[in-house]
Amino acid sequence: MSSKKRDRGDSTGGDMSGGNKRQKKDETPLKTPSKAGEGGGWEDVAGKLLSKIIKHRDAPAFNEPVDPVALDLPDYPDIVSCPMDYGTIKKRLEEGFYQKPTQFAKDMRLVVGNALQYNQEGDKIWNAARRLSAVFEDGWSEGTWKTSESAAAKDTKQ
Repeated sequence: MSSKKRDRGDSTGGDMSGGNKRQKKDETPLKTPSKAGEGGGWEDVAGKLLSKIIKHRDAPAFNEPVDPVALDLPDYPDIVSCPMDYGTIKKRLEEGFYQKPTQFAKDMRLVVGNALQYNQEGDKIWNAARRLSAVFEDGWSEGTWKTSESAAAKDTKQ
């Protein structure tokens, strides 16, 4: 692995989740899937937070998939097994792909985890990923989307 190559990377790929794709038994959808902006639920909270992050000064390198050929990063596919970027997340959110807020949050954290995995600590992209992570975690407090979960639980009981 070349340090020179890794330093140049706009890294947003690589699975830091351990590869476990199975869902927990207690993870049930909060409500029927909807597109962001359609219901005032967690999807709206997620959409607003994602928009804020996409506009952040550190976000441009993370807003579209990494092109290892164009960026001359031949080792990128070897290191990054599950690429993710904010543009893909936005599209998925708009299309109603995420049924649960935990799925959205997992992809948001994957973007950062991938950048931290591929780039060396202290590199420009690595530092940008840390700052974007802080923006996400500050905005994605448990209480923010749990409110929507409580409302959805009440809706299903009625």
